[in-house]
Amino acid sequence: TATELVHLYTSVTNHQERVLVTLACNTALRISDITKLRLCAIDNEGKLDPSTPTIDLDNGWLHVKIHKTHKRDDLPITMELDEALREWLIHYADTLGRPLEPGMYLVPAKENATWGRGPRAYNYQAFNQITGPAPIYRRAVVAAGLPFTAGNGFHTLRRSFARIFYEELKRQGHPDPIRPVPAMLHHATPEMTSRYIG
Repeated sequence: TATELVHLYTSVTNHQERVLVTLACNTALRISDITKLRLCAIDNEGKLDPSTPTIDLDNGWLHVKIHKTHKRDDLPITMELDEALREWLIHYADTLGRPLEPGMYLVPAKENATWGRGPRAYNYQAFNQITGPAPIYRRAVVAAGLPFTAGNGFHTLRRSFARIFYEELKRQGHPDPIRPVPAMLHHATPEMTSRYIG
């Protein structure tokens, strides 16, 4: 449910993991598209374009390139996502000890800076992409006290978001509630979306 999605990302205490789960819950992007986001866009030749940031907090947009279709899309930044991104970017720069710069991943990989029992300190590897984010989803579900089902992952959040959006359009009396959902999911046809959200 929408309430469970909010509870999910507000239950995560690790800064990096919270912003990743918040992005997934508020954009319905594939996790592969989220982990590829950098602080500036990639042009058509695959080169960094520092003149086009992927995050425009002042105007409330997230500029993304969808991996499967290679198309660009502008997604509105929700109030919850705006707050999470601002908090994250401050923490990210503070942890690095220097200003953020073009080419850095929005949510980078990290490495343990300490070993042994107790709280861990992390170093962010700003120019390295996160790999294997599945455990982050599991930790978020457990932290929220929600049931974890083997086989579920970040894609479950994408499907849940789509289903919630569809149900809300239906509740509001939209004449064709399935029609707007494929655009949000970057699906080719409404039929694909119908199968996807059941």
